[in-house]
Amino acid sequence: MNLVTLKKMILNLYQAGGNVSFVECKDAQLVNEVEARLNLQFPESIKSFYKAYEYLQVSVHEFVWMRDMLDMVNRIHARYPNIPKNYLPILSDGLGGYYYVVCAEQEKPYPFNFGMVLHNPAGSQGIYELRNTDFLDFVASKVTAELDELRDS
Repeated sequence: MNLVTLKKMILNLYQAGGNVSFVECKDAQLVNEVEARLNLQFPESIKSFYKAYEYLQVSVHEFVWMRDMLDMVNRIHARYPNIPKNYLPILSDGLGGYYYVVCAEQEKPYPFNFGMVLHNPAGSQGIYELRNTDFLDFVASKVTAELDELRDS
């Protein structure tokens, strides 16, 4: 999945009257600032997405605003200290758990699962379910599901 294709999918969903809201990015530098403050190396898919969108909600799936990311990371680590520092929260599951994108820590080798989307249900210690190997594909899956729901109704 590439960003151009994803943006077309989101626009198609919007034009079809689907349940989607978005705010286009006005400060692409914010992504680099948050990345540096978290001492992480974001996957390119995260960078490109958040440099295009400040906010995206598809159906009930509300992706974390980049401007809220530092606060979100701090709150999650205070509540769930077992969550690895290189896991970037991108979406709440609505039941106390989160979806994370695996990042790399600055000045350290990339982890084997770099860029993958993992689900940690209800902050369960050590439980991380693979949801997708790429963030843009993960977002596209939410858009596709909403498009399908719209067609079926």
